[in-house]
Amino acid sequence: MEIQSLIAENLVRLRGELSRKDLAGLANVSYQHIYEIEEGIKNPSLKVLEKLAKALNVKTGDLFQDNGQTKPLQMPVSKMLQKLACVPDKVYEMACEIPPEDKETWEQVILILENAKERNEQKLASLQKS
Repeated sequence: MEIQSLIAENLVRLRGELSRKDLAGLANVSYQHIYEIEEGIKNPSLKVLEKLAKALNVKTGDLFQDNGQTKPLQMPVSKMLQKLACVPDKVYEMACEIPPEDKETWEQVILILENAKERNEQKLASLQKS
């Protein structure tokens, strides 16, 4: 299997239910860059691979595995919460650029945040059960 395809497949598999957007926030890599890696459009640098592996709590080498057996390490809830703590800062930075009078955009932002909060609460509850 071509290495670019192998990395793309492993990245998709390892992030599981984690969205590209969430992975981008955790790894401090742009959503576009993750999209391009997963779609085989661009090759990631080793630095980006290290960031992605750290965000997924796997070894960088796991992104190169050809056996399909690589799974994320079990991440403690406290570490997951710590990683997710950076996401609101990025949302805040982006929201500061929205003009106060742009009611439609603000309604969309609020909806996105409410949905994200609900998903995070569900993920947290499932993590606490395991």
